[in-house]
Amino acid sequence: MKEKNTPKGPVRRLLGAINRALIKLGHLIGSVVNPVVMAVVYLLVLGPVSLLSRLSGGDPLRLKFRSDGGTGTYYEVHQSTNDSVGACRRQF
Repeated sequence: MKEKNTPKGPVRRLLGAINRALIKLGHLIGSVVNPVVMAVVYLLVLGPVSLLSRLSGGDPLRLKFRSDGGTGTYYEVHQSTNDSVGACRRQF
């Protein structure tokens, strides 16, 4: 199948050069804009959320040492809800 209305010769080379230049320009703009956008997201979203979490005493990863019952360990006993073999066979 032949393509219709495709540029030929020097026009095609010129358009190809313009296309490559615009692609390089797009990469350059993206390499500048991306860090700026990520910094704004970090400063306006993640920063305040983490600050509020620290101020409220939150410890979602349980990094603070808790010596419950004088055991002196980080180990937490897992409270299982269903230990039957049938629960293991049909997990999903």
